Amino acid sequence: MSKSPEQELFDAVYSAIQDKGYTVYDYLPQENEQVEYPFVVVGGISTAMVANKSAYRGKVTITIDVWGDMNNKIEVSTIGDDIFTSLARGINTDLCSFEPRYSENSKQLMQDTSVEAQIFNRCMVQLTYSY
Repeated sequence: MSKSPEQELFDAVYSAIQDKGYTVYDYLPQENEQVEYPFVVVGGISTAMVANKSAYRGKVTITIDVWGDMNNKIEVSTIGDDIFTSLARGINTDLCSFEPRYSENSKQLMQDTSVEAQIFNRCMVQLTYSY
């Protein structure tokens, strides 16, 4: 059974981030899990079909979050920028060539206060590709 383009992209992004030496998860660790900050979560992925004159192509968006505690703002920003600039150029796998849609890529640095009495620094990277 072959992988879907979405799974192929997810695996390639996950491996590329891991190869850079960052701690990476495919889920957001729970409060009771002992993790060290900063870490990266390769999260949601969505796909849409796009038609042009001669064919249908896929457009896929993947969300990558870098999480740090209140003391990791610079590290979170640096890791987010590294991921953004290195993966925004496109990705080639055995199954697909994922071409960047530069105008749809984004990076946002923010503080997350969703957990009571805690402040987290978060960089959300969204990358969109055509395949």
